[in-house]
Amino acid sequence: PVTDKSYYLFQGLTALADGNKTIGLNGSVPAIMNANNDNTQLFTFEAVLGVPNQYYIKNADGLYLKFTSGSSLAYGALNGDYSIWSINGTTNTSIRLINKKADSYITTMAVTSTAALFLGATSSAIYGSYTLLTKDVILQNNVMDGGFENNIDTGAPLVDWGTSPSKSLGG
Repeated sequence: PVTDKSYYLFQGLTALADGNKTIGLNGSVPAIMNANNDNTQLFTFEAVLGVPNQYYIKNADGLYLKFTSGSSLAYGALNGDYSIWSINGTTNTSIRLINKKADSYITTMAVTSTAALFLGATSSAIYGSYTLLTKDVILQNNVMDGGFENNIDTGAPLVDWGTSPSKSLGG
């Protein structure tokens, strides 16, 4: 990802159908939420220096997605390997996020608003697939493009962002 861009992480199972479920915040818990123009749903990816394909994932409120203990996730300050994520996938419409410390993927129990995210999934877990899309193609005139009609990035190949920082999603 490009450092000056914000991204949505849509639940993969619903993103291409209606585009209305994205990772956000339910109280203090990272969760699947109805998509809107909320800061807790917009993310930037900060490359871990010197390590390809590893990132800190920060929401627009300045809080980082991190593993805490067991299978729990939270938003907060950076915390070493607990805050480092890798992106697995071949296109932006089928990515999976794996935490370095837990060596486990993000998933949820359902595709419903407020479903909490947790770690413990395998690389093939049904609810562990996400779609990574930039804010500028999802928001049209500050309104969500819920059906992705204006999305030019859908199906874009992922590039090795860690070793090619000048490349952007789909570039």
